[in-house]
Amino acid sequence: MVDDLKIEIPIEPPMEFKEKVTHPFQLNGFVFSPDFNKNGDVVSYSGHCRNLFVKMISGKLLVMNSWHKFCYGENYSDFTWLELQVCMETLAEVFGEEFWKSRITKLTVSINLSIDAEQVMSRLISFDGIPMEPMRPRTSRLVYGKRFASTNYNVKVYNKGFEVKKVAGIEIPPTLRIEKEMKMTYFQKRRKNPIRIYTPMDLLEPSSFEMLAFELYRTVWSLGFSYGLDPMAVKDFHDATVVVFMGDPDYRRVLKKKSNYRTYKNHERRYEELRNEFKVENYIDVLNSLLKEKLDFLKPASFAQKTM
Repeated sequence: MVDDLKIEIPIEPPMEFKEKVTHPFQLNGFVFSPDFNKNGDVVSYSGHCRNLFVKMISGKLLVMNSWHKFCYGENYSDFTWLELQVCMETLAEVFGEEFWKSRITKLTVSINLSIDAEQVMSRLISFDGIPMEPMRPRTSRLVYGKRFASTNYNVKVYNKGFEVKKVAGIEIPPTLRIEKEMKMTYFQKRRKNPIRIYTPMDLLEPSSFEMLAFELYRTVWSLGFSYGLDPMAVKDFHDATVVVFMGDPDYRRVLKKKSNYRTYKNHERRYEELRNEFKVENYIDVLNSLLKEKLDFLKPASFAQKTM
């Protein structure tokens, strides 16, 4: 559920940093190498711990990448909330007790769902009414996912099985992965439903699970799907215009922007009625059900008692 994070750990800079040494040095089991600017001056030091990238700048360590991969070497399996707690204890052993006081600046909440990803991707067209961009491997034009980028967050929905096979050569069961990468300075101050997670210590609280679970539900609810309805198969011109405008992400965006709120909502309601009439599967309902089932599995039983 919690995967890729960026945190800032407060530190007392070592002598090597203060003297801007131009050679690698060791500190607490890490090997740090200097980073230079275009003038040849040392501006920071970088190192690695398993898959984590660690950067030392004045007064703090920046630690980034997947905590799931740090603990298990992959992120296509389930990562329960209890496993997250164990992972954080390991990270505290590596980075010291200051880890618990570190500031979370980026957090990616994600979920792996057991469903035919290709089938879902063939119908997925938009996020929050805006067309999504295709995700392709660097050496291929094959679309294996869709992404939506904004100033404060990025959303990805993709075929995890395809990615794992291409990167690691491993076959996994059909898996759809949904990710939302969030800039926490925005989400912590969001007017409606702020995510009050500031440090790793906050991730020990049941309320943190509930806030991140809500964000995943909200992401699924914002996805838009084309139902593949044929405008020639509906009964009248009005329904044909509903199918044309609501079935295409660009036309839907035009309708939302150029018409009034009531007109857009009427089109949206009628499009849903037509989906039911033609007995087309509602992927929002399907994904919502799968998400609930997976979150119930990831959530510790003790949380249910504390949040009732």
